[in-house]
Amino acid sequence: LGAANVNIGGGTPIDSDLLSQNLSDLTRVFAKIASLGREEKLQELQSTAPNVHLKLMIERGHIGTVIGQKGATVKRMIQESGAKRVAVEDMKNCVPEAQRMATLRAVDVHGTPSASAKAISLIAVTTAAENDEWTIRFMVPKPVFGWVVGKKLSVLEELQQKTGVTITTESSSEMPHLGTIELIICQGTVAEEDARNECLEILAARVGSVVAVALQPHIESPGNRGGGDAGKGKGEDGGKSGFK
Repeated sequence: LGAANVNIGGGTPIDSDLLSQNLSDLTRVFAKIASLGREEKLQELQSTAPNVHLKLMIERGHIGTVIGQKGATVKRMIQESGAKRVAVEDMKNCVPEAQRMATLRAVDVHGTPSASAKAISLIAVTTAAENDEWTIRFMVPKPVFGWVVGKKLSVLEELQQKTGVTITTESSSEMPHLGTIELIICQGTVAEEDARNECLEILAARVGSVVAVALQPHIESPGNRGGGDAGKGKGEDGGKSGFK
């Protein structure tokens, strides 16, 4: 590492060695639960990050559909999912580098991984196109992107094969108060409800736990703080997550 600190989400710079250690510990948790079933895996991830703070990007034209008349739709989503917060963010102060994403708006989802995933699933169905195809874009801070997607996107490829949901990524863009972000884009059809829910549950828990550890590096991290320096300064992608 060339720098002593790394900035995640535009906040106070975080000690990069401590961040790497915490994320390495979290990676060991991921490895431990890899062979578990869906429910057991979600329980373990939820114990790692009881509450997650997720950001999505959705088409600007769908904002009114998500909010609903006098906020009725978004209130229903919160009530049905149990999420603490579902809110469309104001992007009027978007920096010039993000103008290429002007057709998209950020949506903030906060709650337990399970509740957040339910809220995101409701957003997917609500914003589905006329052909019943839905798209959800997870925003991930670039410095921790590799920890989320795995080596050569292996985590995403495995999830895609298991659920049938199409999962791709989009190159980074500079966002206000977030720094450089990457997008994980999930696409499927409304009829494939189980596949949609499983994909969004796993991604919500994984993205949320990684971001939670990155934003709160001074809390005791999960797993055993045993010896070794596996992953120090690298993501699961062997460095692509990039502490530049």
